[in-house]
Amino acid sequence: MRDTCSQETVGIEESIALVQSEFNTGNMSGIPIGVIGAASSSVSVPIASFLRVFNIPQISYSSTSALLSDVNRYDYFFRTVAPDNFQASAMLDIINNYGWRFVNALYTQSTYGTPGVEAFAQAVEANNETCLDVESAIPADDEDEGSLTALANRIASSHANIVVCFCTTTDANKIITAI
Repeated sequence: MRDTCSQETVGIEESIALVQSEFNTGNMSGIPIGVIGAASSSVSVPIASFLRVFNIPQISYSSTSALLSDVNRYDYFFRTVAPDNFQASAMLDIINNYGWRFVNALYTQSTYGTPGVEAFAQAVEANNETCLDVESAIPADDEDEGSLTALANRIASSHANIVVCFCTTTDANKIITAI
């Protein structure tokens, strides 16, 4: 058992170590028949690219990025959850069901957040019932605090009472605290 710690570099390092240990011992029968995980799309993408070289299937229980649906690039990747475009469509269905007309969309700049908010924005654009007021990335930790405050002010002064987030827990906590 190995842990990626939700970090791309750790995920790929652990995947390399897993396969490399079997090559170093010469025990080719010990190469894993499959890998379960990672939890996040941003970690699953590089792992899937690496494991593909060795024809090792990967099954993720929560990686939802639509990028991973490309069977030409990720032909050994499988998941037990629907991709983000289905999530975006379901979110919009809920918003329309309740009659909410203005929404904000925030996202983490990652293989989960960026494609997720893009799918949501496309669904909103195709829908004549909902308006996207603010669509913005949550500033990274290394950006100045003023960027986060400015985004919080934009959200607070928008017409929308609903915020759709395609973001990490850490980023969601940052923006909630800032608002």
